[in-house]
Amino acid sequence: MPPGVSHRTLLNPRLQAPRWDHPQESQQALDELIKTNAAYMAYQIAEIYAWRGEKDQAFMWLDRAYAQHDGGLVEVKVDRLLASLRADSR
Repeated sequence: MPPGVSHRTLLNPRLQAPRWDHPQESQQALDELIKTNAAYMAYQIAEIYAWRGEKDQAFMWLDRAYAQHDGGLVEVKVDRLLASLRADSR
């Protein structure tokens, strides 16, 4: 994860917006996060997609995290943000 970026960044209200009926604002924030940090935050981007219920995108980003040797993957079995993916056999 690049300096100055934390899980607080991921849980900011703009990224959480789909839960509160602001999908456009949330998508813009996520698009910006991907544009600026995809090389460092694939696992965290997967967390966001999983939390939003977008399983296909979450798995795509988890695959990317694996390819990038993302250190966040050590949390995959216990990460609450990924809970929605656990029943999926992928």
